[in-house]
Amino acid sequence: MTCSKAQGFFVLFLKLIKSSDILVSFDLDQLIDSIQKCISYEPNKVLFINENGMYNFYNYCRNHMTNITSKFWNLCIKIFEEVYVERSSLCPVKLTENVKEIMNNYSFHK
Repeated sequence: MTCSKAQGFFVLFLKLIKSSDILVSFDLDQLIDSIQKCISYEPNKVLFINENGMYNFYNYCRNHMTNITSKFWNLCIKIFEEVYVERSSLCPVKLTENVKEIMNNYSFHK
């Protein structure tokens, strides 16, 4: 998905996985493949990072990830270790909010 027209769908997907109220059945293996294609377009990758996409994906799908755990972690590596993203595109305020959200939900020192 290198076309910017696909970004609207990607935005809707990110909103869906932020909500734990709406449960939709996905083929997670194919979904991860689709995410990999989407993030190959740099604006989508920036959006995915800024919107805490991997964290929300994990929370949304964690009860069904037993068969795709390694594929999930490989996607994390692709997104976060291979940061060829123009750093000026990342939003420091959003990143700070994302870290706070993760720490609040998974911190042992509440």
